[in-house]
Amino acid sequence: MAKYQGIELEDEEVKILEEFEKMVGEKIPQIEEIGLTAFGFKAEEGKITGLGFAKKGLIELPTSIGGLTSLKNLNLQMNKLEELPEQFSELTKLEELDLWNNKLIKLPESIGKLSKLKDIDLKSNSLEELPEGLFELKNLEKLDLWGNKIETISAKIGGLTNLKYLILYNNLLKTIPEEMADLENFVEVNLTGNNLESVPKRACTKICEIREWKWKNLKEEDLKVIQEISILIGVKIPKVKKVKDDTLGYKEKKGKIEALGLVNSWLKILPESIEDLTKLQHLNLSSNSFSALPKVIEKLSNLKTLDLTKNYMLEKLPEITIQKFEDQGCKIIID
Repeated sequence: MAKYQGIELEDEEVKILEEFEKMVGEKIPQIEEIGLTAFGFKAEEGKITGLGFAKKGLIELPTSIGGLTSLKNLNLQMNKLEELPEQFSELTKLEELDLWNNKLIKLPESIGKLSKLKDIDLKSNSLEELPEGLFELKNLEKLDLWGNKIETISAKIGGLTNLKYLILYNNLLKTIPEEMADLENFVEVNLTGNNLESVPKRACTKICEIREWKWKNLKEEDLKVIQEISILIGVKIPKVKKVKDDTLGYKEKKGKIEALGLVNSWLKILPESIEDLTKLQHLNLSSNSFSALPKVIEKLSNLKTLDLTKNYMLEKLPEITIQKFEDQGCKIIID
């Protein structure tokens, strides 16, 4: 045993703290809890159980970190880490891991060895994909991936049987796996700000059940469209008596949607399923974030009005497109 800051610790753990001390350029204090902006260590019975280096400019971690075999809580938020050392997988007692706002471009496959992990915060990094090992974490309850560059999610996510919270806000997902419906303990999922072109039916139904979103009297194909767009924007689209200029809502007749307002919904794309709205006559997409007109809109053969005003990033529509809509009797409203 040796002492660090007057606290008796295992010799190896003192050496690890001394390595971190050189990296951050100051002594590491003992603290009672590992909070959101923690800097310091927490020790119990001569072992380090918590460690916080929030906003300390770390660009790497010492490979010796694997020696902290009793570590349960690790806060590394707001640093400059691009990757984790392979020895990170030796932290087998770890339960909470905060890596928010780093520069991570990948995670080690061996992260799957951290079998006690319950909470992982990976928001605001640069992850493009997730290792298969991540989906072996059977005790995981919360996975926060807000603000990364993830394009796909493995079907193995259905094996995270204890997962309650899944945050995928602002990624690059075009779809999600159907197996997401197998997550029996799900409490919340956030998919807003992605590029979702489709959501498998089972997953769609599961997410709407979680959020207690229900719609009455809609035909099956129209219901699926409303479910998908509601998931995409993160808000339930309500039934309304009239779709006005500022409306988020739909108007239906005999279960078929005739008018749909998606005003001010931050939309960049529309799901492919919108072509199933075969009775849709009026579509208001004003005040969104479209840079180009979604091709699928051209398949709405009964469309009579299309409002594209206040889409300030929208490129000028080709004359051939405008002519096509005019030929089918559809009026396009643009700035």
